[in-house]
Order: sequence, then C-alpha cells, then structure tokens
Amino acid sequence: MGEHVAQGPALPCHLKGTCQGFVTTTEDFLGAAQRDGAAKPSVRGRDLFLGTLATAWARGAVMADESSPNALVSLMRTGWETPERETAPGSDEGLS
Repeated sequence: MGEHVAQGPALPCHLKGTCQGFVTTTEDFLGAAQRDGAAKPSVRGRDLFLGTLATAWARGAVMADESSPNALVSLMRTGWETPERETAPGSDEGLS
C-alpha cells in the first residue's frame, strides 16, 4: 500500500497531514490501473492528485463557464496534444 509514494520527494510539512492519505490512496488505485494497462506507467499518483485538485478549484473559478467542468476533466484524462503530431511546431526534431 502506497508503494509509489516513497519514490518521490517528501511532501512539504504543511501538506503531509492533510494530503498524504489522499496521495497514498491515489497511488494505490493508480498502481492497480497501471498493472491492468488502464493508466500510463509514467503517471504518478501525486501528480494525478494535484491535477485533480487543481481541476476542482478551476471549476469554481469566476472565468469558468458551464462547459468548463467537462472540458477540464477531459483535458486531464486525455491531454491537449494530438496523438498524430510527430514534431513540435517550429522544430525539425521528431518527438518520441
């Protein structure tokens, strides 16, 4: 349980008590999803938790409109980059 949490740097002291349990739980669920091939192996539970926290905050922001909640969740789930793109705009280098 929480095997991935020990791999990253420690959470700042003021977040440990509040967030560490949520990060550990996220790591556990994410680890199971990664083992089943349902989540990218490069995703870390800490980053997923922070992204979800940011999305929840942004949903209530003054600039958010009625389409923002679904758009933000979709963006978190699938990303913003098109999978067909092989080179960065203005670059001659291929992306791997």
